[in-house]
Amino acid sequence: MCRTQRIEYPVGVDPVITSPDSSFDFSHGPSIFQFIMAVLTCIMGISVGWQALAKGARKSLPKEEKQPPPIPAPPDDWDELCSRANRVVEETISQFPSDIAAEAREVPCLFRKRAEKESQGYRTLGCYHNFIPGHKSDYKGPIFLYLETIKEVCEEKNEDFETVVKTTYLHELGHHFGWDEVDLVRHGLPSGRPPDE
Repeated sequence: MCRTQRIEYPVGVDPVITSPDSSFDFSHGPSIFQFIMAVLTCIMGISVGWQALAKGARKSLPKEEKQPPPIPAPPDDWDELCSRANRVVEETISQFPSDIAAEAREVPCLFRKRAEKESQGYRTLGCYHNFIPGHKSDYKGPIFLYLETIKEVCEEKNEDFETVVKTTYLHELGHHFGWDEVDLVRHGLPSGRPPDE
C-alpha cells in the first residue's frame, strides 16, 4: 500500500513528488529538477542538432536534375517503307475478284532495299522468280519489290510512292500468271524490259 506524506518546501522550490520508499533526498529538490531539465535540454539539443545535420546533409548533396523524357526515335525509314508497301499490296489484293485474290495470296511478296544486279542505266523496281511465259507458275514466285529503289525513282520523277508500288506489284503478279512484257502492256501495265533487251 502506497503512503503519501506531506513535505514542506521553502518558497521558490519546485517539489518532486515520489514515493516514501525512494532514496531521493528531498532537501536537494532544486538540484534534481535542474538535472532533469538539463537532461531534457540535452535531449532536445541532440534532436535539433540531428535535424540540422540532416537538413545540412540534404543541402550539401548535389540536386538531382530532372531528366527530360526521352525523345522517341523517329521511325526507321525502312520500317515505314515496308509498312506503306504492305498496305498497298493488301489493298490491291482486296480489290481483285475472289479467285484472283485467292491466287495472289498464295504468292509471297517480299521487300528488299535494292536488286542485287541491275542493267546499266536501268532501275529494277521489282522481280518475279520462276516466270514461265504463257503459263501460270506453280512455284509461287516469290515477288520481290525493291522499296529503296522505288522511293528514289519516285523522288526523281516526282511520282507517288504508293502508286508505283501498286503498279510494280501488279506487273510482277502478271508474270505469275504467265504474262510477258507484251501481255503486261496489253493489260495496261508498263513493260519492265530493260532498254537494251
